[in-house]
Amino acid sequence: TRLGQLCQLFQLASSPDNSVQQQVMQMLQQFSQLPDFNMYLATVFAKLTSQDEVVRQRAGLLLKTNVGRVPPGTLQPAVAEYVQAHALSAVRDSSKVIRHTAGTVISILVLKVGIVQSRPTLDQLAGCLGDPNADTVEGSFNALNKICEDGMMLIKQTWDYPDEQTQHFVSWSAENFLPKVMQYASPQAPLHARQNAIECLNHFALNWAFNEPKFPQLQPYAAQYLEVLGVLA
Repeated sequence: TRLGQLCQLFQLASSPDNSVQQQVMQMLQQFSQLPDFNMYLATVFAKLTSQDEVVRQRAGLLLKTNVGRVPPGTLQPAVAEYVQAHALSAVRDSSKVIRHTAGTVISILVLKVGIVQSRPTLDQLAGCLGDPNADTVEGSFNALNKICEDGMMLIKQTWDYPDEQTQHFVSWSAENFLPKVMQYASPQAPLHARQNAIECLNHFALNWAFNEPKFPQLQPYAAQYLEVLGVLA
């Protein structure tokens, strides 16, 4: 099957032999002509858990590269949906490498599809922060951390005239995301979650988003942020 062939190629990519490496590249080039190639990659990455971690990671990294090359707004909705759903399931993986690769794929997809269309994904990730499984919380935080970083870039680019995407990111952060992050920023929270929570808050604070009159929804968090820093000091 194609999935089996792909797994074999990613396994062979470890070969020290240059001719084998070239062969792998040629075969992957042929595969990339398939209209649903990214869906195959998403399946290997997220679902074929019996494969070696390195095989799954390579599929995820190639998926990230492919999605990154697509001009914003041109990714086919069916492909975007399929990749997003699979990456969301990989955020819960027991392997940290796979979880973090999934976070990268999701954050790039959000950039390509837009905040407005990605709202269900963002809500799902924020919801996962309440999961009893520590791996799921860590994976979700990792993805959200990357999304916050990109979201702040968006805010900085449209600082004078915030556009629809920026406003959506701000309102989602204020309503669905920051209240959960604040819970994890307390000393009672597990260390890994607390570190991630502080990192997420720092993206907002260090870019002055909490103090910006244009974003009144974020202003209540300025005092909470300072309180968190005071408690953790």
